[in-house]
Amino acid sequence: MKRITTAWMAMLVLGACAGGEPPRAELGAADSAIQAAQRSGAAERAPVELNNARMKYQSANAAVRDEDYDRAARLAREAEIDAQLAAAKAQAATSRDAARQVREDATTLQREATPAAPVAPAPVRSPPISIRPQTTPVQ
Repeated sequence: MKRITTAWMAMLVLGACAGGEPPRAELGAADSAIQAAQRSGAAERAPVELNNARMKYQSANAAVRDEDYDRAARLAREAEIDAQLAAAKAQAATSRDAARQVREDATTLQREATPAAPVAPAPVRSPPISIRPQTTPVQ
């Protein structure tokens, strides 16, 4: 019985250590993705997604401190994906704004390049002629 308990305890200790090492690669990738998202303007154009990435990154670091490396790796991967989504949304918004500006510029150029339709001059009218019966002076 004592052998079984000792073996069982050894398995539990080994199982607790089975998490391995901290997920440095995943944390590094998440950090890089968050920085790239910030550079792409995600703070202004995709703040919710960027905030989600930051929160998951912080949770991943907390999981590392708790030595829950599997959870840390999962959260770091999620943070990376959220940061990539934020960057993609920011880039899409930037592209939409640029396309809108190009359309507006093209419309302005077209309006300026199109000659205005000639305006017909107002017809010249002579003063009205009064028609009165001619009367001869009485003598």
